[in-house]
Amino acid sequence: MPDLPPSVRSFVRTTWTPTVASGDPARGSKFGGTAWLPAGTSHPCCGNCERPLPLIVQLDVASLPEPARFGGHGILQLFYCLSTDPLCENDCAAWDPHANSVVARRIDAGASGSVSEARAPVLEAKAIVGWTAHPDVPNPEEFEAWTEDVEQDLSEDERDILRPRSGEKLWGWPCWIQGVEYPNCRICDTPMQLVLQIDSGGLVDVVWGDLGCAHLTQCPNHPEELAFGWACG
Repeated sequence: MPDLPPSVRSFVRTTWTPTVASGDPARGSKFGGTAWLPAGTSHPCCGNCERPLPLIVQLDVASLPEPARFGGHGILQLFYCLSTDPLCENDCAAWDPHANSVVARRIDAGASGSVSEARAPVLEAKAIVGWTAHPDVPNPEEFEAWTEDVEQDLSEDERDILRPRSGEKLWGWPCWIQGVEYPNCRICDTPMQLVLQIDSGGLVDVVWGDLGCAHLTQCPNHPEELAFGWACG
């Protein structure tokens, strides 16, 4: 990353990229695999086709890098319907936050329970065994939205170089495909913050539209409030 002007340096965040290995830890952080269900918690179903939803990602909050322990407790789970008959992705506009074919939730990490036995499609399990820190910067659109000084301080070459990190990553800045699209919290209307970015065809075998990029987000004031959306070119 180049030597940044002060107005840009103030917006640098740390992002963490995952290291994965084969395995399907029951309660642990992973892409794909089977979901952990605390006793009394059901496996979520699609609101459109009513079939059990495949698990996209599961994050044990306590195992994340300390600055990125969103809400400080629990297990975050993202489920997404991959049905093609009916085509729930289109029927439910699954690219928009809070779609009827998507479930993003936090469950109790300490409760007794078991691995889900629901007959949901299971994506290849990849256990997350580590995280590597990197500096990350926002899209130029986010700079411009916050301060006019940033636009003036950036040369054309710097604007070409300064982009948020692509691929799967925790925290940091989102790679926006169609402009800045933070969803707002349904409780307090505050813009939500990035928890995890999931690219097309990367660590999870899903393509978001036409090779798009997806984002799991969380309200900074209400950590139980999660949202998921994606965009493509």
